[in-house]
Amino acid sequence: DDNLNNFKDEKIDILPAVFHSKHREKYGLFSDSYFDVRTSLFVKNNNTNIKSFKDLIDRKLAMVKSDGRIQDIKNLYKNIEIVETTNLKESFFKLLNNEVDAIAELDTEVQYLLEKEFISGIKRVFQNEIKEKSIHIFSKKDDFILQSILQKSLHSIPNKKREEIIKKWLKHNIKENVNIAFGIGREPYTLNKTYLKGIEYDLI
Repeated sequence: DDNLNNFKDEKIDILPAVFHSKHREKYGLFSDSYFDVRTSLFVKNNNTNIKSFKDLIDRKLAMVKSDGRIQDIKNLYKNIEIVETTNLKESFFKLLNNEVDAIAELDTEVQYLLEKEFISGIKRVFQNEIKEKSIHIFSKKDDFILQSILQKSLHSIPNKKREEIIKKWLKHNIKENVNIAFGIGREPYTLNKTYLKGIEYDLI
């Protein structure tokens, strides 16, 4: 929300990942789409009642303020109460404290933040009602030269390179072997030179 306001006030020239909407067209210029993302619902682990947006009718759904998908959901489901939050962490807080029934957000953003903040007790619910939405680069209004540069840059990326970039950032690379160093002779940690035993080893 702060980024969009700063963009409107011309303090920012480019926003690199923005959903398209007719309303936003009066503030700037959109590049062609460079990636499609899917929205998922996130609920508490013990929730078995919410399996789709239809199950949220007459319930509360948290979404970050100025999210480009809010209007899409309002158009489809007028009886879902959308609670706008300042950021995704606030959405988590409201869900875990039973102030809302679910969160609607991108898989990638939620999974990243859950891991980073060591947040547990939240699970993903896949849904088909809200279709994939395109991400665009949003550049300052009337600067058609800048938009042209961005367009040409996007179109110059070969498909293979694009796939490499997506794989790098959106897929977890699992190592088959991990090398770990342990200390010895420090009870109750690893205890012996000939075998591994102790808190460090059990945790890992």
